[in-house]
Amino acid sequence: MANKKLNIFDFIKLILNNKLKLLIATTLFLLIGLIFSSLVKPAYKGKIIVHPLSLVEFENFYVSENKIFSDGRIGTDEIALKQLSPLTLFYSFLNTLKKEKHNLELKNFEIQWNFLGGQHEIYLIEKSKDYKSIINNFTEILKNSNTIVLEELIINLEKEIKLINTVNEEIDADNQYIALRKIILKKNLNYLSELRPSIINYEIEDTNMITTSPENHTILIISIILGIFFGIIYILYVAYFNGQKR
Repeated sequence: MANKKLNIFDFIKLILNNKLKLLIATTLFLLIGLIFSSLVKPAYKGKIIVHPLSLVEFENFYVSENKIFSDGRIGTDEIALKQLSPLTLFYSFLNTLKKEKHNLELKNFEIQWNFLGGQHEIYLIEKSKDYKSIINNFTEILKNSNTIVLEELIINLEKEIKLINTVNEEIDADNQYIALRKIILKKNLNYLSELRPSIINYEIEDTNMITTSPENHTILIISIILGIFFGIIYILYVAYFNGQKR
């Protein structure tokens, strides 16, 4: 058969004459797309925002020494005074979160923070194909981190009380400041030990989670396009080019 260039009219006629082959190719790829769509699990993205406690919430379980021992300084930063505050607890919680992420071997898990404009926010972000896994990981890392910081606070209070007892024995002096400080430390120790409070606030930004996998109709449209494309390639190769070689 002599070589002949395929024009648009010959192409349309060729496709119409082999429309059954084109239909079979399209149907085959559509079935593959349906199977793929049913097998692929959607991926979810969860985000939690962590905030410091309010002063009222903090004072529900911890008595600040500044309320008892005021030296007239107004607006002094608690961090500079080395006093416990909602903000210092927040920083401690952030450091513990980082360690716990490593200990729990959490993958696709991000810890971000924003300290600009006085917002003081920590963002916990995780992506997974298992919705329950995201919730469980959030619950576990928040609970573990809170427990660890609480235990560290309790240990520090016990050490400080023990140190005051040692000082009293060695100095053998009746010091009102030391006595009041010991009372406050014991009260805080009892509150923390009995209440086991949450040292931060948090909220789930999106309870529905964000689906990041391709939608089913997108997969089906791509499958149909691929079916038509490869069907045309097959028709051209088998019905036209092979015929040209004869």
